[in-house]
Amino acid sequence: MDIFLKPDWANGVQESFEFLTTIFTTDSGKEQRSAERTYARRSISFEALLHADALRDLRADLHERSDFLSYIPEPVHRLSTVAVYEPAGSTSIQFADVVSSAHLGKRVCIMGGKRNFFATIAGITGSTVTFSAPIEREAVVGDDLRLCVEGRMPTSVSVNYVTDDIAYFNAGFNQNPGTPNINYDTSAFPTFRGREVFNEKPNWANPPSVEIVSEYDVTDFKRGVIRTYSPIDFISRVTQFTFLGRSTAKMNRLIDFFQRQLGRCGEFWCPSWTSDLRLVQPITNGSNYIVVAGRKVADYYAGSTVEKAVAIRRSNNAWLYRYITGITTDGTNSTITFDTAFTFDVDLEAVVGLYWLNVCRFATDTMTVQWITDEVAQTVFQITTLEALPAEAA
Repeated sequence: MDIFLKPDWANGVQESFEFLTTIFTTDSGKEQRSAERTYARRSISFEALLHADALRDLRADLHERSDFLSYIPEPVHRLSTVAVYEPAGSTSIQFADVVSSAHLGKRVCIMGGKRNFFATIAGITGSTVTFSAPIEREAVVGDDLRLCVEGRMPTSVSVNYVTDDIAYFNAGFNQNPGTPNINYDTSAFPTFRGREVFNEKPNWANPPSVEIVSEYDVTDFKRGVIRTYSPIDFISRVTQFTFLGRSTAKMNRLIDFFQRQLGRCGEFWCPSWTSDLRLVQPITNGSNYIVVAGRKVADYYAGSTVEKAVAIRRSNNAWLYRYITGITTDGTNSTITFDTAFTFDVDLEAVVGLYWLNVCRFATDTMTVQWITDEVAQTVFQITTLEALPAEAA
């Protein structure tokens, strides 16, 4: 059953992706993770304003049992737009963009203004799409081509009438579990020592919050003195990063990244984005070390299994990633030695960020995207640090 719904955009669209990861943690804090889902469970919610025939059609559609599968057009993600006018009864349409052959056999909706119709793709040749049956209505230049989401309505939905002929429908739609989500084919983030480096800059309008986790066990004899044990000998950080005002392309890249990680299952490098270290000497060509302020860097991080790499962000927005082989102190400052030498000079003024670069995973299996418009969105990532074990043994 096809149900035509589109957002009113007064309150935007909420899109969520949920994986399921089983994590086994040893007494020493090491993790073994297993992804229980190949594809994230996806749900969509928004408010639609309907009137006249559209409202009556919806009421008729809702008379069908909610456990039956239905199709609604993607509320945000657009494949392309109609490039050449086609009258009703045509069997193919030329679009402005090349349409991926991966969409062969998919249900789609062509929509624009008060015009909309559903069709099934039977063939794709570049930007020309052939359908399994003649189209029901005309396709006008600029009309959207959108994939349809196959899923089910919740067991209870609400229609809030404004007049007897106008109503708001609170649309909640759960994509059929096991259905692959859209792969936007965005570029991957750069790699370092076998893992992606998630170097997307968060927004400081809503600054990152950091939770420091240092677990220990307590034996309480109930008579006074207690004894503590630390089976986990490393410190973890859980950081919440907010990404505001992201364009469709940038948000699609974040969605692709989250799906590649399978939620909490995958591992990646991530700079802390906080001022962890201060460079006190310029970097010279051929050297394999940096000198940073304070002896506490050597005192507390020399033996760390978490702080094993640094990320250097330059004023030209280029990044340098280096793996640590040792940290020493002269009593005043600390020298961090790397496994790879620098191949050019870097002045102090050219370094705008010097961060710990940690192996991380997502702290939650759910990603929620709030679409403000169909071109602007925001989301929040919670990321936790891990021990920097070799990628092949992780």
